Amino acid sequence: MNIPPTDCMEIVSTAKDLLAPGAALVVTLKNHRGGRKFMYENTEKAAEMFSAMCEPSTVRKFQLISGREQEYTMVGRTKA
Repeated sequence: MNIPPTDCMEIVSTAKDLLAPGAALVVTLKNHRGGRKFMYENTEKAAEMFSAMCEPSTVRKFQLISGREQEYTMVGRTKA
């Protein structure tokens, strides 16, 4: 879905109660507007929102080769 990263995380957070504790959570955030400043600011906020839903030791944020700095994927396990 091409929406701002923070909007994406708001949608994911509404469904978090449907996930079992320890469930894998994978979210890919895309730069839908362009501009590195917008992407950086919104990705950092989205990463904080993601981290709040997951066990801290399981959270990873990385770039996929095809998306470079325009796309980030975050993985983690939901909190118990």
